[in-house]
Order: sequence, then C-alpha cells, then structure tokens
Amino acid sequence: MLRTRFKKSLRWRIAILFSGLILVLLTTALLVVNQQNIKNAESNIESDLAVTAGVFQRLISNRTQSLQDIAKPATSDHAFRQVFGEGHTPTMVSAMNNLVSRISNVSTGTMLLIDFDGQVIASTNEKFNTGEPNPWPWMVERAENNDLLESSGTVLIDNRPYQLTVSPLLIPDPEAWVILGFAIDDEFAKEISQIALTDVSVYSSTDNQRPMLHASSLDEQIRASLFSDFTTKIRSLGRLIKHETRGENFLSLNFSLDKTPLTQIDVAIHGSLDKELVPYQQLSLALVVIFTLGLVFSAIGTFTISQSITEPIQQLNQSVSAIGDGDYGVRVGESREDEIGSLAKAVNIMAVGLEEKERVRNLLGKVVSNQVADELLNNDIELGGEEREASIMFSDIRNFTGLSETMPPADLLNLLNRYFNRITSVIEENNGIVDKYIGDAVMAVFGAPIRSEDHASHAVKSALGMVVALKEFNQELKEELGIELEIGIGISSGKAVAGNMGSESRMNYTLIGDTVNTASRLEGLTKEYDTPIIVSAHTATAASEYDWADLGLTSVKGKVKKIQIFTPSEMI
Repeated sequence: MLRTRFKKSLRWRIAILFSGLILVLLTTALLVVNQQNIKNAESNIESDLAVTAGVFQRLISNRTQSLQDIAKPATSDHAFRQVFGEGHTPTMVSAMNNLVSRISNVSTGTMLLIDFDGQVIASTNEKFNTGEPNPWPWMVERAENNDLLESSGTVLIDNRPYQLTVSPLLIPDPEAWVILGFAIDDEFAKEISQIALTDVSVYSSTDNQRPMLHASSLDEQIRASLFSDFTTKIRSLGRLIKHETRGENFLSLNFSLDKTPLTQIDVAIHGSLDKELVPYQQLSLALVVIFTLGLVFSAIGTFTISQSITEPIQQLNQSVSAIGDGDYGVRVGESREDEIGSLAKAVNIMAVGLEEKERVRNLLGKVVSNQVADELLNNDIELGGEEREASIMFSDIRNFTGLSETMPPADLLNLLNRYFNRITSVIEENNGIVDKYIGDAVMAVFGAPIRSEDHASHAVKSALGMVVALKEFNQELKEELGIELEIGIGISSGKAVAGNMGSESRMNYTLIGDTVNTASRLEGLTKEYDTPIIVSAHTATAASEYDWADLGLTSVKGKVKKIQIFTPSEMI
C-alpha cells in the first residue's frame, strides 16, 4: 500500500524523500560524532597510558635513587662497620634488619652483603644463605663498570619482581657490595594507579614460557582474564593494544622494565575504553534525543511543506481535469505569489480563453454547422478554398409563395423553424452539414469540410429520411393548421471548390462549382417529374446500394449537354 501511495502521491514522495535525506544526514552526523568520540576517548586513554608509564618509571627511578642515597651513609656507619669487621653473621643480619627498618620512605624487603668473591656474606631474606653464590652477578658487573660503583635492576625473588640497587660497602675502602631492594607488588601497582588513574600490571616473560603476571592494580576477578586477552595480542613493546575482556573494551600499553640474562620484566598499563566513553555516551544519548526530535520536527515540516506544494497542484489538477471535461467556468485561486501562483494564473487565463472559444464555437454552431465551426476555429481564416469530392443537396418547399400569402409572418417563421428543425436533424444524423438556409430552401453538403468516401450514400439516405420526417410533420400540420407541405430534393455528386468566400471583412464557408449548380437545377426538376427526389447519374452510381428509376436525359439551365437523372424506385 505504501508503495502504491508513493507512486501515486507527489506529497508522499516529497515527504519520504526529504525525510529520508534528513534521516541519512542525521544518522551520518551521529555516526561521525560517535566515531569521533571513540577516537577522542582512545586518544585520551593513550595519553593517560603514556603519562602512567612516565609516572611508573620516575617513581621506580626516584625510589632506586633513594635507596642508593640511603645505602652509602647507612653502611658507612661506624657501628655497622664494626659489626661487619667482627664477621659474626647473625649479628650482621640483625644490624642489616635494623638498618632496613630505619628506611621509612621506601618499603624495602631485601638486603644482601656480597663479598668480592661473589658469595653471600649475609642476607635479610631467608632464601639466600651465607656462602652461596651471588644470585645476580650481572648487577655487580654493572656496578663495577660504573664510575660511581652503583647499579640498579629488576629481578624476580620468589616469583615477585624486586627493584634492586648495588652500592659498595666503604670501610673506608670498598670491602663488599650492598644490595638493597623493594618489592614491586600489588600495593606498589595500586599506588601508581591511584596517582595516574590507570591500572598497572607487572609481568615477566622468557623465550620458552608464556608471560607470567606478578603484580597488578586490577581487581582480582578481572586481572587474569584481562592479562590473558592482553598477552595474546602482544606483538612488540611500545605498541597500543586494543582488546576485550568480559565484554569490556580496554586499551593497553607495554614497556620494558628490565632484562636479565634469564628473564625480561615488562610493565603493562591498562585503560578502560568503556569507562572513558561514559561521558561521550551521555553526549551521544543527548544527540540521539536531539536528532530524534529534529527528525520528527523535520518530518512534520517536510510533510507540511510538501502539502503546501501538492494541495495547490491537486487543485490545479482538478481544475484542469474539469476544463478538459468541458467545464470552462472553473477558476483556480491565485492567492500565492510563487511559481504555483503563476501557474494558477496561467490556468485561469487558459480557461478564460477556452471559455471564450467555446462561446464563439457555440455561436458559430448556431449560424453554421459544428463541422464548419471547427474548421473556422482550428485553421487560419482566409479567403480561398480547395477542390473536394462531395455531394450537394438542395431542398425547397413547393408552393411556399402562395402559403406565405395566407399566413402572418410570425406564424410563417415559426412554421419554417419547425420544419428546418426536423430536416436539419436528419441531415446531421447522416454526416451532412447545412451550408445555408435560403428562404424556404436548404443547401446541405456531404463530404466537406470533413472528408467522407460515402458522401453520396449519406446524401441519398438523408433525402429519404427527410421525406419520412416531412410525412410525420404533415400529420401535425394537418391537425393544427389543416395544411400539408411538399418538398423537392436535388442531389448532385462530383468535384466542388470548398472554402471561405466573400470579402476580407466578411466571409462565408461554402461550396461552389458545377456540382452545386447541378444540384440546384435538379431540385427544380422535381416539380416537372412529380417526384420529391432527383439525383444525378454520378450520385446514383456512387450510391449503388439503392434501387433507382431512370428518368432519362434532360436539359438543365446552364449546361449545354443533357444529363441523365434518377429517382429512388420507391418514390414512383
């Protein structure tokens, strides 16, 4: 039904077209805004992740420097050096624990003393026993290669990442290496997260094993799945990774914390894209509401505008249809000043012109036949004519002069009009036109101005019909006036010149020629041969479907040669 209405209604086509266009524009704008919101959110998260990476590295660096700054004066303490000189391990461990407890700004968890032979002298961590080899010889090598005899690095102790510093024990010359370290655990990760407002994970990886998570600020329920999703998409360090965990979208950025001979320790920073999009989603929701209201109002406005266009067009269509049906009195309102108003004025002007033309045609139709009226209205009116093949009929009332002497003029005119109405109807019913009324005589033409191949047959049929119509009319006249009329009809067929004749200021459409003159002469012969209808040989031959009685050769006025004449057999 909608498709049919769309095809047949311009209003619906305009409304649907513009509403669809507005819908496409609004939808496109909304999609562009949403896409831009996502890009902005991703850009914000990327920026936050970069900031968090910087915060993490600075905090590691600051705490490492703090340990180094604390280690030198603390291990240079006279009491500590005295304990070290005594070489009593338990006393040394107690002194080391006392030293670690006095470091308040960094949460240390491990302190080792390593001799220059690479063996553990003492350790606060029970995992490392006296006499065992140094578990991190590469860190001592880093310190030996440093002008300040210091180094730092990240290692795994009991599957937990630690940030360690290496400094010399000065008594006053270097006597051993002091290793201090603090754990990079969940608490440290959460501290970073609270500062930078993004989540942090610390993990390690080896060539033969999958990455292993060691510390994270993420909630326990999500950290395992998020880390798994993240590690499956790791391609290289320093690249932004987009992944989904439990239906929530995240952006993660990873960087290397340290690389040891056995393992590599990296840091991943995570930002929730969905949480970042919450304010944008509120904006999108507001835009959806605004766009929906805009679409509704646009649709209403479009429909109203289309209605303001189509209603006048419908009125114009109705008016033009009425004019096409012949109602030339229809007028269209001209209240608008736009193109539709101009069209309405043009339609009204056309209606006035057609009404005037129809009025002229009606007037012409009462003076001449409708066919002649059409000929005059549809063609240029100028003097001249063309040769046509036609049949001419002349009809005359016999003894009309004597009848006119006995009747008042008004009654006589009324009688003639009633008679002409009867025979004119018969003529027109048989495709003939009345060329003119000449007193009580009638000149009728068949085959002009409208061409007809059967003009002779139509003329004969019309003559027979006129005789019958007169008999019926005579019955009325006999009852009313006690009189009867007799007529004579002459028909001639052949070539005649048809056209406008007269003067430049006044002209008349008629036919002239020998055929016309012959028809007039034949009508006059009906009195001599006592028959109401006489036709020429040409007419009788052309209307061969009728039975003809040969009246022989006869002379007619204006012709040198005699002509052969005929009358319908039924007239004898």
